[in-house]
Amino acid sequence: MMYSVMLVDNEPIIPKGLMKLIDWRSCDCQISAVARDGIDAVRQIREQAPDILITDIRMPEMDGLQLCAWVREHCPRTQIILLTGFPDFEYAQQAIQYQVAAFVLKPTTEDALTEALNKACRLLEKDGSAAAEQRNLLLEQQLLLGEMIFHNRHSLLYTLTRLNALHIQLDNYYVLSMHVLSREETGDVCAMLQEAQRILCACAGERKLYLISRSDNCCYAVLQMETGQDPQSICVQAVEEVDRNTDFVLTIGISRHHQNSLHLSVAASEADDAQQFTLYSSQPSVMRSEDLPKFSENTAKDLLERLRLVESALENRSRD
Repeated sequence: MMYSVMLVDNEPIIPKGLMKLIDWRSCDCQISAVARDGIDAVRQIREQAPDILITDIRMPEMDGLQLCAWVREHCPRTQIILLTGFPDFEYAQQAIQYQVAAFVLKPTTEDALTEALNKACRLLEKDGSAAAEQRNLLLEQQLLLGEMIFHNRHSLLYTLTRLNALHIQLDNYYVLSMHVLSREETGDVCAMLQEAQRILCACAGERKLYLISRSDNCCYAVLQMETGQDPQSICVQAVEEVDRNTDFVLTIGISRHHQNSLHLSVAASEADDAQQFTLYSSQPSVMRSEDLPKFSENTAKDLLERLRLVESALENRSRD
């Protein structure tokens, strides 16, 4: 794999010298960008973040440490190599908090820079492996939870064993039923649902959230929350964010609070019932299962069917 490298220095001669100092391809690297200072670097990184950033400390307006802080906040995967002279070395120790991959003293040598690049590449490989493992774990978690919601044919022992093996703890949770509807006649509902999921995850913050696909415009979200905590504010925030910034409508139904992972399908059904009623509410957005009108199951189904018929008649202008 070839890693991209950005060089940052306010003295043009330095990047030119670094380009010629080593055989970049032999280090599995290629120069993708050169910036004249920290501000120029930030502008370019916003467009395309490099895998490795090599920067000087002393630069006007935004120095190397300020650049390190910005990169660590906005591009945590990027590995940083800091160029420093002897007078700056003590000053450069502040950069340790920004998890700098390596320090290289100026004037640098081929061996010193090559060693720093190799270390940065090893860190990138390690991060890539860890990220891949995390993605695979999340996929397995979503698949198991989907099976438990839709068609769990496994034994109780198998289900409990898999939940433990995949580090899923569902001792306090809600299930959210999410549905997106385009305001336009045409629209990519898959993209809309993905955006709604992203917004909900951002609103949930650090809380654990599992997303389970259902259809192109519907999904479930299993949200871990303690007893007494109400997910409604999170859902309302997500709906309002969607309303302000997108061209589609998001409705969410919230299940009752559950403490048994084996009740996942029951919770999903509760969330579905609540979400269906949001479609016929005077203010369609978010509804909790416990706030639904108290009907028998047959009455609720009959009412929903009648509401669908009314909706269809209105759409088709049918007086019958």
